[in-house]
Amino acid sequence: MSLPPQTRWQLAGLLMACRRAIVPLVCVLVFLLVFSWVAIPTGVFPPPGPQVSRSKSDLRSLAVAIESYFDEHSAWPAMRPMQVGLDPGGVGRLRDAGGSSLSLVEPGREGLAGLTTPLAFVGGLYRDQYTHRGSLPYAYHTDGHGWILFSPGPDRRYDIVPERDYDGSIPQPSPRLLLLSYDPTNGTVSAGDVWRVKY
Repeated sequence: MSLPPQTRWQLAGLLMACRRAIVPLVCVLVFLLVFSWVAIPTGVFPPPGPQVSRSKSDLRSLAVAIESYFDEHSAWPAMRPMQVGLDPGGVGRLRDAGGSSLSLVEPGREGLAGLTTPLAFVGGLYRDQYTHRGSLPYAYHTDGHGWILFSPGPDRRYDIVPERDYDGSIPQPSPRLLLLSYDPTNGTVSAGDVWRVKY
């Protein structure tokens, strides 16, 4: 059974119209897919470059304050456990990031001089943007010979264990510390911490 010639021409015209409509539709879909593949990751996950630069700048400012404190007191600022004053959720997030035993630089309080009280060597302890919602200051450790300030970096996990990885009695940075450094050439969100030490 064959179709009449007029019906065949109508079907052929319908197929041509469909082809003309599908090609632009496919082109638009391909363009949208490529655009979303390029644009969405940069919008949702901003590159860590400016954040790392900000962390290094904060650490530099804190280092100047620590050195000024040393000039005034002939000792490095005391350490305060980072968990003090955190709610249970904050303690859990700190533990999950590998920082449950970390300390921060003593800001100062009644009877104990620090970086901000009674003499302000710095306006306040900078918040580390790589901690949960930027809620914690930078980690700090001193062994009496020197000090280290550090941030978990873009992977948001502490790699440096200061009691194990930092020794102020030897020249710094040590090879061990260099191995634990954040390096953007390993990937923008790679392991390693952003740090600053007393040289």
